[in-house]
Amino acid sequence: MKKCPRIDQIRVVRIHDNGAMGPPWARALGRKNIGNEEFCLHTATYSSFVTHWDTKVRKEWLLANNEFAVISNRPKPMATSTQDNAVPRTCGIDFLQEEKLPEYDPHPEGLVEKLEKPLLGHSWTPGFSFSKCHLEEAAPSDGFIPFVSTSIEAFARYARMWTRGYDVYTPTQNII
Repeated sequence: MKKCPRIDQIRVVRIHDNGAMGPPWARALGRKNIGNEEFCLHTATYSSFVTHWDTKVRKEWLLANNEFAVISNRPKPMATSTQDNAVPRTCGIDFLQEEKLPEYDPHPEGLVEKLEKPLLGHSWTPGFSFSKCHLEEAAPSDGFIPFVSTSIEAFARYARMWTRGYDVYTPTQNII
C-alpha cells in the first residue's frame, strides 16, 4: 500500500453520523483544524479543479490588492463547455415567502468575461471561497444555523464578512 505523500499535512475531526448537524455545522467545525496556514479554501466535495488552480487562485487574491479579499463565485457546472470562459456571478437576492429570509438565487444569473482583475461583488458561496485564514476567526461559519438552504447560509455568512470589513470578489477566471 502506497503512503500518502502529504499525510502529515492532513488533520481529521471524526464525528459519528448521529452527531452530524449538516454542512454549516461542518464548516464551523473545520475551523478547529486551522493551524498556522496563511490561506483557506472552501469548496464542495464534488468539485473539479482547473490545472494549476493553486497558483491561479493565489494570483486572483493578489490582483484584488486587498488583505481582506475573499475570492468566491458559484462554480461553473461541469457540463459547460471548457471553451466557455464566462465566469458565473450571482447578482440577485430573493426573500423566501414564508420565512422572509434573504437568499441568493441558487442559479447564477450573471456572467462576466475578460476581466483584468477580480470584480467586487455582493455574494459569497461555500462552493468556492479563497481568502486569508484570518477570515475564519473574524467571521466564522455559524455552526448553530438550522438546516437551511445553502443560499440562506451563504447570505448570512456574507453579511458577517461584510460587517467585519471583508470584500468578496468574482474571479477573472473559473478555478473550479
